[in-house]
Amino acid sequence: MKITCQKTQEIVNENNDRMAELQRLVMVGIHCWIDAGKIVVEEMAKNPNFPSDVEAYTKGQIKAGMIKQLQKVGLNLISPKLVALYDGSKASQKLSQLPVQLQEKYLEEPFDVLTYNDQTKTYQNIKVKHQHLTGFQIRQVFYGNTVRSVAAQEAWIESRKTVTHATEVKVKAEYVVCGGEITFRKGSKFKLDDLVKILSSHLKS
Repeated sequence: MKITCQKTQEIVNENNDRMAELQRLVMVGIHCWIDAGKIVVEEMAKNPNFPSDVEAYTKGQIKAGMIKQLQKVGLNLISPKLVALYDGSKASQKLSQLPVQLQEKYLEEPFDVLTYNDQTKTYQNIKVKHQHLTGFQIRQVFYGNTVRSVAAQEAWIESRKTVTHATEVKVKAEYVVCGGEITFRKGSKFKLDDLVKILSSHLKS
């Protein structure tokens, strides 16, 4: 029994030493987070409860969620720089899905974002940092775990225009304008916003 207790105490001491080292590395800064991540990967392979153990050991200084992020750093799935800057935004989420090399590239450099001018019917390439991307631009720029090239973005925009045009044609087929009156086909359903747009467009004309 004495030997068992002694062994248990040795394991506890070893775990405390590892958690103390992890705490030091995290507090030093992101330059040591790769080493911290390797510790997390090693310890979680032995103890799935390691994140919550660390949170308890550091009295909440290092949250379990942070330990799980460090595990991704140790597995080379996320850049430590992105962990430090992660704000939970859609752009940050998409950025975290890219390979680490691309994550670090676009943390420093802006994205090439293609824009289309309806009036001049021309394209323009602009530079946008990830934190300033709009929701539409995020859908346009990211494709799974990669980034669309400018040419691929143009193809994506053109495909969207085709879908929009097809939707407009379908909507127009659901009603007929004649002599200042609109006749809706039986069974047609419209969202209120679409109905307002239909009425507004014909009032203008």
